[in-house]
Amino acid sequence: MPSQSHLLLFGVAVPVSPMNSTLRNGIYRRTEGVDVSSGKRPDGADTVLEDLSDEILTQILSRLTLKELGRTSVLSHRWRNLWKFTPGRLEFDARDGEVEIDRRRFKAWVNHILTLHQAQQVDSFIVRVRVNWRACFIDKWISEALKKKAKNIEIDLSPNPTFHGGYAFPSLHKLFQSYGVRSAFGFLKSLKLVDVGIRDETLRCFLASCMILESLTICGSRFTKNLNLVDQLPKLKHLEIACCYNMRRVGISVESLVSFTYNGPIIDFSFKKVPNLSEITLAGKFCQSFLLDANKHVSYSLQLERLKLDLPFKLVEMPLRDAAYYDSPYLPQYSNLKYLEVTAMSIVGRSLLFFTKLVEACPLLRKFRIEVKYTLCPKLEPAVLLPETSASDAPIFQHENLKLVELAGYLGCPSDEEFLTHLLKIAPSLEMVTIDTENDFYRLSTEYNFLVVQSWFSDESELPDCVYAMSRMEAIELAEEMQPKFPQNTQLVII
Repeated sequence: MPSQSHLLLFGVAVPVSPMNSTLRNGIYRRTEGVDVSSGKRPDGADTVLEDLSDEILTQILSRLTLKELGRTSVLSHRWRNLWKFTPGRLEFDARDGEVEIDRRRFKAWVNHILTLHQAQQVDSFIVRVRVNWRACFIDKWISEALKKKAKNIEIDLSPNPTFHGGYAFPSLHKLFQSYGVRSAFGFLKSLKLVDVGIRDETLRCFLASCMILESLTICGSRFTKNLNLVDQLPKLKHLEIACCYNMRRVGISVESLVSFTYNGPIIDFSFKKVPNLSEITLAGKFCQSFLLDANKHVSYSLQLERLKLDLPFKLVEMPLRDAAYYDSPYLPQYSNLKYLEVTAMSIVGRSLLFFTKLVEACPLLRKFRIEVKYTLCPKLEPAVLLPETSASDAPIFQHENLKLVELAGYLGCPSDEEFLTHLLKIAPSLEMVTIDTENDFYRLSTEYNFLVVQSWFSDESELPDCVYAMSRMEAIELAEEMQPKFPQNTQLVII
C-alpha cells in the first residue's frame, strides 16, 4: 500500500495518495505538476482548487451540506458531477426553518438525490420529516443507507409531541430479500430512531451485527417492549430511550457504557456489569421513582459523576413524604457525583430548600444547576413532587467542593432569595453564582391573571401574596438587589 500525505485545505487535513489514483470510469484527473505533500506548484505558487484532483475535491466537498453541494455544481462543467461522489453527509430535512417542505416534493427530492448519488460509502445518512402514516417508501431509504455503509444513521419522523410510532422499521428479512441489502452492519457507529417503531426481534437481530456501535437512540417506538443489551455491543458508550410507552423491561450489561438517558414510565431496569457508567439523564415517571425510592437504584447510582433530573409534577400515586423522610440515611451518598442538574415544577413562593439536601448527599459536587418552572395556580400544590422544607429543617453543613451554582427561571420571590442565601452559607468555597431570569412565567402569568378575572379558576385572594417579578426586567432588578449579600470571593452573574 502506498503511503499517504496530507494536504491542509480550509483547515482540514485531507489525505491524498502520492500516486494520484483515479476512480473507476476515469472520474478522477491526475494532479499534474502539484506537490501534494506541500500544496505548492513547481513555481512555488499556492495550489488553487482547479489544480487539485477530483479525489481531493470530493473529500473537501464531503464537508458541505446537500444545499451547498448543489450550488457548487454550477461552478463549471467539471464540478457538475463531483457532488455525486462525495462520501460525507446525506442529510434530508423537511423542516427548513419554520417552513416545512411539501410531503410529495420532499419524497421526490430524496429519491432524486439517491438515484444520482454514486459514492459507495457515506459518513452519515439523516432523514427528518413529519410522518403520521405508514410511509413504506422509507424502507427503501433505510436500505440505501445500509447499502452505502453509513456510519451514522438518523431517521426522525416525529410529527408532534403526542403521537409516536406511525412507521415500523423493516425486518431484516425484508431488507435482505426485497431491497438487496447484502452485508452485515459492522460499519454502523451511531443509530438514532425517532418515532420509528421497531419490534424486539428486529432490534435484537439488527444489533447482533453492529459490533462497533457507539451510540443508540430509540424514541417513540410503540413496538419495543423488552430491550436486552449485553456485551455483544463491546463499543456501546451512549444509550437513550424515550417515550417508548409500551416498554416493560430494559436489561443492560455493557462494560463500555458511559452515559444513559431515559424518559418514560416506571419499568423493570436491570443494570449488570456497567463499571464505566458515569452519566445518567432521567425524566418522566421513572425520574420520580429515582428520587422518591432512591435506595432501589443504588446498584448503579452511586458510581455516577453526572446526574440530570427533569422532575415533573407528581404523575403517579405515591405518598408524599414529610421533609424528615429525605434526611440521611434515606438519600444515598452520591460519593462520586461532580455535576448535578435538576429541572423542577413549583408554585411561586414555595420553598426550594429541599434541594440543599441533595447537595449534602453529594460531597464531591462541583457544579449544581437548577431550573425552576413556576406556576401561579395554587390548586396545583398537591401535584408538586417534592416536600416543602422550612428554614429550620434545612441542613446546616460545610460543602468544601461546590464551586459553581446556576439558578434558572429566577423570579425574585422570597423562596429564590432564601435558597441562594442558604447556599452561600453552606458552600464557603463557592466561586460563581449565575442567575438566569429567562423563562415562560411572564407570558403564562398574564394568561393566568386573565383567567382569574374571568372567574374560570378562582378569585384573586388565592394568588401568592409574596413579591415576584412580572417581567424579565423586574427579575433582573430583584437579582441585582442580592449583590450585597454575596461575599467578595463569590461572583454574581445575572443574565
